[in-house]
Amino acid sequence: MLRAIFFDAVGTTIRPEPPVAEVYARFALRYGLQLTPEELRQRFQSAFSRQRELDRRQHWRTSEQRELRRWRCIVQGVFPELSDTEAIFRELWQHFARADSWACYPEVADVLERLAARGYLLGLASNFDERLRRIYAGLPCLHRCSCLLISSEIGWLKPARQFFETVARTVRLPSQEILYVGDDYETDCLSALEAGFQAVWLNRELAANSPNHELPNDAATPLAHGAFPPSNLPEPPAESVTGPRSCPVSMRNTQDVRPIQITNLEPLLALLETSSPPLP
Repeated sequence: MLRAIFFDAVGTTIRPEPPVAEVYARFALRYGLQLTPEELRQRFQSAFSRQRELDRRQHWRTSEQRELRRWRCIVQGVFPELSDTEAIFRELWQHFARADSWACYPEVADVLERLAARGYLLGLASNFDERLRRIYAGLPCLHRCSCLLISSEIGWLKPARQFFETVARTVRLPSQEILYVGDDYETDCLSALEAGFQAVWLNRELAANSPNHELPNDAATPLAHGAFPPSNLPEPPAESVTGPRSCPVSMRNTQDVRPIQITNLEPLLALLETSSPPLP
């Protein structure tokens, strides 16, 4: 029986508002750089991917110091025209530390409220740094999540198994009683399944790119085992698996399953309809 549900942060429950590329373009102008959001988006993805590869080589260990180094290097990679990027890095770091630079997706508050009313323990577990605590504090839509776990404090990034083991230890539940919901097919969902969690893949891009897409009929049935047979789900889009937020993980325990796929959080209410834990 499921007793706890943990959500990823960026791309799952919250998004930067305005988008990252637009913010970078605005700050670039202050330093005399006229760059388009699309150009900056491509630079950002490349710089992020280089740091992600470094994380992989370091076996997904992290810390607050590592996160500062990561974002300094990303800003340097995005703005090679600047001989000194420390000032713009500090401005961007502080911008994305503010809650008013972020917004919850429209359905988040209602879904969390209704899941909490059913008796689930709710939490956020995300690859982030200490700024997420300030963001969380300033976004009431997230406050039904009573547990906040951040990779820089845990010491491990997803997809490390140790990240998910820390989640389970924190809430004192066996992994099979925890559902993880995230927007990254491999980093969030396959790694959660491998750690023994149940998993749901939130593929918002599918809804944006294919507005008439309908989930398979099975997706309307109550959640039972955390995954449907592969034949019941479409293949994950290539960009969802190989994009800058993804990384390879072993699939030794997940070869015959895929995470349930949804395009926003509302279907969780139907998926979990008969799986509610006993109310305290």
